[in-house]
Amino acid sequence: MKILYCHDNVYYKDDQEHHFSAGQFGYDYWQPYLEAFGSLTVLGRGESLPTNADMRKMSRSDGQNVEIKTFSNINSPLALLEHRKHVASAIISEVNNSDGVIIRAMSEIGWIAFKEARRLGLPVAHELSGCPWDNTWNHGSLVGKLYAPVRYLRARKVAREADGVIYVTRDFLPNRYPAAGFTAIASNVRLEKPGPSVLENRKNKIQNPASHLSIGLIGQLDHKLKGIDVAMKALAAFKEKHPSANVKLHLLGPGNPEKYESLIKDLNLTNHISFDGILSGGQAVYNWLDNIDIYIQPSFHEGLPRALIEAMSRGCPCLASTAGGISELLDEDFLHKPGDHAKLAEDIKKLHISPPSRLIQIAETNFRSSLHYTSDKLIPIRRNFWKKFANTVKQRHAQ
Repeated sequence: MKILYCHDNVYYKDDQEHHFSAGQFGYDYWQPYLEAFGSLTVLGRGESLPTNADMRKMSRSDGQNVEIKTFSNINSPLALLEHRKHVASAIISEVNNSDGVIIRAMSEIGWIAFKEARRLGLPVAHELSGCPWDNTWNHGSLVGKLYAPVRYLRARKVAREADGVIYVTRDFLPNRYPAAGFTAIASNVRLEKPGPSVLENRKNKIQNPASHLSIGLIGQLDHKLKGIDVAMKALAAFKEKHPSANVKLHLLGPGNPEKYESLIKDLNLTNHISFDGILSGGQAVYNWLDNIDIYIQPSFHEGLPRALIEAMSRGCPCLASTAGGISELLDEDFLHKPGDHAKLAEDIKKLHISPPSRLIQIAETNFRSSLHYTSDKLIPIRRNFWKKFANTVKQRHAQ
């Protein structure tokens, strides 16, 4: 059974033709698909591996029964004009040699594959990991705002016509992108069940606070979707009202910090921002979170954010925007509207002055809530969904 997985993630190729990802799409990520289908062909964007790449922060994506095929970027108007014809031809060829197609989110790659799969009558599954409208509208450009309705309507069509749709949120995405086929709800977080010592260590940290307040945020630096500028403005507002507070915002994720230099200078935050780069994931990220006092997720776009769930699993008191399905994770007392840095600053102050007993209560609530998203809960849901899709593929080809 040959299944195509279509998403516009960037894969970096070395001189030995091996493909690597700086995000979550390492070889281990494909295991649920391999269990269901036996093999997988992954389509995405391709770039050469930089000569100065830190391989400790990269994950090998291809491997046994997983083939990565990459194309030029066609996500901008200029790139569409330059590359769409030959990229579309290559994608259509791949679809014609496949038994079924998986579309993750909504990209040009996925849209081309969907149209050809529908023309051929091939089964289609849709992974809705976030809202295409919110993602595109809040990307930070006029082109993005013009393109948002297109991606929104495409995603609604794919969800409506797909044989199966798997959502990462319980309410937000199913309501906005309703499905006619079979469905499942499972966050894309890959979280092992944390032991009780994690919560005990957090309680100890709360009862024995450091001399400075550490605020953390995980997200890409290269666009505005994660609300990094909102976090900085909130920190400045907090500092203005509490000038004696020893506080630092730690930012973890890929991208170029230089784009924030002028904002940091204007906000007088030079000594209060730390760009912590990229970590390989897993325990390294958990260790980073264990040193954070307050985790914030002031995003303009989310599905059900993995980083926020991971922070909750470490007992971090958390604050976030109402983007996507975040309200399914946190009570409204800890939420602000996307872009509302004043409310975020006020919420930081409330946590900062809260007594240890209140912070421990919050830590316990977040820790317990995260247990709904551990692998032992979600793997069976994903496994059943992909098994059902595999059966759909078999039945379609038996007709």
